[in-house]
Amino acid sequence: MNIVTVIKDYLPVFTHDQKYKLGIWEDKMVVVSIAKYTDNRSKRQNAYYWGVVVKIIMEYSKDINGVEYSKEEVHLYILDRIIGRKPIIVEVFGQSLISYEDVSTSKMNTIEFSDFILKIQKYFAELGIIIPDPEFGKGLNMPI
Repeated sequence: MNIVTVIKDYLPVFTHDQKYKLGIWEDKMVVVSIAKYTDNRSKRQNAYYWGVVVKIIMEYSKDINGVEYSKEEVHLYILDRIIGRKPIIVEVFGQSLISYEDVSTSKMNTIEFSDFILKIQKYFAELGIIIPDPEFGKGLNMPI
Protein backbone atom coordinates (compact mmCIF):
# COMPACT_ATOMS: atom_id res chain seq x y z
CA MET A 1 0.00 0.00 0.00
CA ASN A 2 1.31 3.44 -0.91
CA ILE A 3 -0.03 6.56 0.73
CA VAL A 4 0.89 10.07 -0.33
CA THR A 5 0.89 12.58 2.50
CA VAL A 6 2.88 15.39 4.07
CA ILE A 7 4.98 15.34 7.21
CA LYS A 8 4.14 17.94 9.89
CA ASP A 9 5.99 18.16 13.20
CA TYR A 10 7.83 14.93 12.34
CA LEU A 11 4.59 12.96 11.84
CA PRO A 12 2.58 12.02 8.73
CA VAL A 13 -0.75 13.79 8.32
CA PHE A 14 -3.47 11.40 7.13
CA THR A 15 -6.88 12.11 5.67
CA HIS A 16 -9.94 10.35 7.09
CA ASP A 17 -9.92 7.97 4.10
CA GLN A 18 -6.24 7.16 4.57
CA LYS A 19 -6.81 6.43 8.27
CA TYR A 20 -9.64 4.08 7.32
CA LYS A 21 -7.38 2.20 4.88
CA LEU A 22 -4.62 1.97 7.48
CA GLY A 23 -7.08 0.45 9.96
CA ILE A 24 -6.41 -3.07 8.68
CA TRP A 25 -2.87 -2.76 10.02
CA GLU A 26 -3.94 -1.77 13.53
CA ASP A 27 -1.78 -3.50 16.20
CA LYS A 28 0.36 -5.25 13.56
CA MET A 29 4.07 -4.88 12.89
CA VAL A 30 4.64 -3.05 9.60
CA VAL A 31 7.54 -1.68 7.60
CA VAL A 32 7.29 1.98 6.70
CA SER A 33 9.50 3.55 4.06
CA ILE A 34 9.54 7.18 3.05
CA ALA A 35 10.50 8.65 -0.31
CA LYS A 36 10.24 12.07 -1.86
CA TYR A 37 7.06 12.35 -3.91
CA THR A 38 7.40 13.02 -7.61
CA ASP A 39 4.66 13.22 -10.21
CA ASN A 40 4.60 10.81 -13.12
CA ARG A 41 5.36 12.43 -16.44
CA SER A 42 2.64 14.91 -17.29
CA LYS A 43 0.09 14.66 -20.07
CA ARG A 44 1.73 17.67 -21.69
CA GLN A 45 5.15 16.02 -21.57
CA ASN A 46 3.62 12.96 -23.19
CA ALA A 47 1.93 15.10 -25.87
CA TYR A 48 5.25 16.87 -26.56
CA TYR A 49 7.07 13.56 -26.89
CA TRP A 50 4.60 11.98 -29.34
CA GLY A 51 3.53 15.17 -31.12
CA VAL A 52 6.92 16.88 -31.49
CA VAL A 53 9.85 14.55 -30.77
CA VAL A 54 8.58 11.38 -32.44
CA LYS A 55 6.91 13.31 -35.26
CA ILE A 56 10.12 15.21 -36.16
CA ILE A 57 12.11 11.98 -36.28
CA MET A 58 9.45 10.31 -38.45
CA GLU A 59 9.37 13.28 -40.85
CA TYR A 60 13.18 13.41 -41.04
CA SER A 61 13.37 9.74 -41.92
CA LYS A 62 10.70 10.12 -44.61
CA ASP A 63 12.24 13.27 -46.12
CA ILE A 64 15.91 12.25 -46.01
CA ASN A 65 15.84 8.46 -46.26
CA GLY A 66 12.51 7.96 -48.00
CA VAL A 67 11.52 5.48 -45.29
CA GLU A 68 8.27 5.83 -43.34
CA TYR A 69 8.32 4.49 -39.81
CA SER A 70 5.32 4.28 -37.51
CA LYS A 71 5.25 6.17 -34.21
CA GLU A 72 5.70 2.90 -32.36
CA GLU A 73 8.76 1.94 -34.45
CA VAL A 74 10.39 5.31 -33.75
CA HIS A 75 9.49 4.99 -30.07
CA LEU A 76 11.13 1.54 -29.87
CA TYR A 77 14.22 2.89 -31.63
CA ILE A 78 14.43 5.73 -29.10
CA LEU A 79 14.07 3.30 -26.19
CA ASP A 80 16.84 1.10 -27.61
CA ARG A 81 19.24 3.98 -28.24
CA ILE A 82 18.51 6.23 -25.26
CA ILE A 83 17.51 3.86 -22.46
CA GLY A 84 19.16 0.74 -23.83
CA ARG A 85 16.55 -2.00 -23.66
CA LYS A 86 18.21 -5.32 -22.97
CA PRO A 87 17.26 -8.54 -24.76
CA ILE A 88 15.95 -11.41 -22.67
CA ILE A 89 16.53 -14.87 -24.11
CA VAL A 90 14.60 -17.78 -22.64
CA GLU A 91 14.28 -21.34 -23.76
CA VAL A 92 10.77 -22.76 -23.97
CA PHE A 93 10.10 -26.29 -25.22
CA GLY A 94 13.62 -26.45 -26.62
CA GLN A 95 13.32 -23.22 -28.61
CA SER A 96 15.00 -19.90 -27.85
CA LEU A 97 12.66 -16.94 -27.55
CA ILE A 98 13.93 -13.39 -27.60
CA SER A 99 12.05 -10.53 -26.00
CA TYR A 100 13.10 -7.28 -24.39
CA GLU A 101 12.93 -6.09 -20.82
CA ASP A 102 9.89 -3.96 -20.13
CA VAL A 103 10.98 -0.34 -20.40
CA SER A 104 8.29 2.29 -20.23
CA THR A 105 8.37 6.06 -20.33
CA SER A 106 4.97 6.10 -18.62
CA LYS A 107 6.65 4.99 -15.39
CA MET A 108 9.02 7.98 -15.44
CA ASN A 109 8.44 10.95 -13.19
CA THR A 110 8.56 14.49 -14.59
CA ILE A 111 12.26 14.92 -13.81
CA GLU A 112 13.27 11.56 -15.30
CA PHE A 113 11.20 12.31 -18.39
CA SER A 114 12.85 15.73 -18.80
CA ASP A 115 16.26 14.04 -18.61
CA PHE A 116 15.08 11.47 -21.17
CA ILE A 117 14.08 14.30 -23.55
CA LEU A 118 17.50 15.99 -23.14
CA LYS A 119 19.25 12.73 -24.01
CA ILE A 120 17.04 12.34 -27.09
CA GLN A 121 17.82 15.91 -28.21
CA LYS A 122 21.56 15.32 -27.80
CA TYR A 123 21.53 11.95 -29.57
CA PHE A 124 19.54 13.15 -32.56
CA ALA A 125 21.43 16.48 -32.80
CA GLU A 126 24.55 14.40 -33.47
CA LEU A 127 22.64 12.85 -36.40
CA GLY A 128 21.63 16.28 -37.71
CA ILE A 129 18.07 16.19 -36.38
CA ILE A 130 17.21 19.24 -34.27
CA ILE A 131 14.41 18.70 -31.76
CA PRO A 132 13.21 22.00 -30.26
CA ASP A 133 12.90 22.52 -26.55
CA PRO A 134 9.41 22.34 -25.10
CA GLU A 135 7.72 25.69 -24.76
CA PHE A 136 7.47 26.68 -21.10
CA GLY A 137 4.40 28.81 -21.81
CA LYS A 138 2.53 25.69 -22.92
CA GLY A 139 2.67 24.23 -19.41
CA LEU A 140 4.85 21.27 -20.33
CA ASN A 141 6.22 21.13 -16.80
CA MET A 142 9.67 20.33 -18.06
CA PRO A 143 12.60 21.83 -16.18
CA ILE A 144 14.95 22.00 -19.13
